[in-house]
Amino acid sequence: MGQKPASCAEAALYELCLKYGYCLPPDAQDRLLANPPPTSEAFAEALLLAEGLDPMDSGRATVEGVIRDWLFDEGVGRGSRSGLPRFA
Repeated sequence: MGQKPASCAEAALYELCLKYGYCLPPDAQDRLLANPPPTSEAFAEALLLAEGLDPMDSGRATVEGVIRDWLFDEGVGRGSRSGLPRFA
């Protein structure tokens, strides 16, 4: 992700990579963004599995928190404040 995120989903993936080291290859990112899971829990599980990690990885709470803040924030998180669409 070399350019500014165009959606909340891209912003979440960017933050997870930059700050926490969960960096999906471009094809895995594209697959996840093309068919996004419906909840923060399912999104976190899909991301961890795509990373080749156990979905119960110790970092799961962090991953879920970032995803929730950007995508499932109920109007109070960074996703809502960003003005970006949830998905591009």
